[in-house]
Amino acid sequence: MLTPPPLLHRRLHPFLARLSLLLGLMALAGGPLEAATPSANLADFDWMTAAIERNYSGWPTKTGGERKAELDALTARLRAQVASGDEAVFRQSLKHWLAWFDDGHLQLQWAAAPESSPWKTRRRALDEQSALARLNALGPAADPVEGLWLIDDRYRLAVLRRDRSAKVFDAVILSTAAETWTPGEVKAVLTRAADGSYALLYGAGDRTEVALQARLRSNGDVLDVDELGQWRRVQATPEAQKAAERRWPGDAFLLERIDDATLYLRLPSFHASHLDAIRKLIADNAAELERTPQLIIDIRGNGGGSDFTYDPVLPYLYTRPIWRIGVELRVSADNARLRGETARTLESASPEAARLLASESQRMQSASQAFLPREPAVEILRLDRVLPNPARIAVLIDRAGSSAENFIMDARQSRKVVLMGQENSAGVIDYGEMMGMPAPSGRFELHWATTRSLRLPGDPVDPHGIAPDVLIPADVEDPVAHAAKELARRVD
Repeated sequence: MLTPPPLLHRRLHPFLARLSLLLGLMALAGGPLEAATPSANLADFDWMTAAIERNYSGWPTKTGGERKAELDALTARLRAQVASGDEAVFRQSLKHWLAWFDDGHLQLQWAAAPESSPWKTRRRALDEQSALARLNALGPAADPVEGLWLIDDRYRLAVLRRDRSAKVFDAVILSTAAETWTPGEVKAVLTRAADGSYALLYGAGDRTEVALQARLRSNGDVLDVDELGQWRRVQATPEAQKAAERRWPGDAFLLERIDDATLYLRLPSFHASHLDAIRKLIADNAAELERTPQLIIDIRGNGGGSDFTYDPVLPYLYTRPIWRIGVELRVSADNARLRGETARTLESASPEAARLLASESQRMQSASQAFLPREPAVEILRLDRVLPNPARIAVLIDRAGSSAENFIMDARQSRKVVLMGQENSAGVIDYGEMMGMPAPSGRFELHWATTRSLRLPGDPVDPHGIAPDVLIPADVEDPVAHAAKELARRVD
């Protein structure tokens, strides 16, 4: 996700995000891929480390002081590993090196998937009725992961132990919308680790085997699976399902009344494609919003997207001008060239964005300093009026990231708003506006952030995130109800 800068570009960066990906795919598809050999691996590794040092906006901050020596030692160790010529070791080493920076904006996009083992088809004679019978027989002896689970709207699974050891569990398909899988097949195998997590072998859509890690969260209602997202447990009753979604919400956009004084607004994403849905949700409920004194805005787990997507919500939060701190651009020949290329591609789709990027490209080419500020350094948003209702607003912020954290930054300036949560936000907004280019071998494209917030170094958000004003205790079963009671206590 691109970290939004002030005013103009805040509303244009989705084009850049999509274009960066498109240019990368075109570049990666453009020529033959070089084989994994010791010399090719070393060349690509050295190219990647040099490109990040030249171009990444977080490099000066993250490699300061003793950290540079730590990175140099890691670089030397990983470089020795990639010289083996082994493809899997090579990929893991590149991933390990980028992970050192603790910034999700540093990404690799591979031109081809690694060689994968074919999924070993296994079946278990199991339907939902027999699965429930087995779960009921286990009773309190069931492992926390055993139960019925949903993967989006495509798979309904029963996770049950394979044998009496209760260390290995099969995820058996009960029903599916996928054409390549059938009920009764084992979709995944989970092995419990000593720390309570699960090693997961997953059958991908092309029926290859993928090794992942998974961990239960939210009182066992959710299974977080690396790279795949979340599985949600099927609850026994609609009331229990509703309670589970209060503990950790799902992906539906909704606005509903939870008591006479309180409305609940769930915003799971700020992706630009959701703008119309959010605008309609707010417009359809405008009368309810304007007569209700309390509002809970739930952005827990919202991974961001585009700042303009949350614009329809801002009038209900607004009490005074909102200050937005700008960004500065990392100066390099690559960043200048990529901005110029992006500008030319955007000339017809977004002339305003194209002019901005072309201007920045030209400024970079003649700059002698490491960073250039984007004007204005501070944007001040002023709206025409302050709405009397909602008068008190809670924003649930747990693990919200990127544009969702920009929403938090805007919201917390309102006299109406209190940030609440059981966890901090995700901490991924200090660096942004990703650009990328392919490695000389053509095996992957490297992406990096090109901007740095002017809040740094004095007021960082990454990597620890924004703390809630009111920390909801971890053992609270219903954070939404807790937030409503907390707001009611604040009546003047």
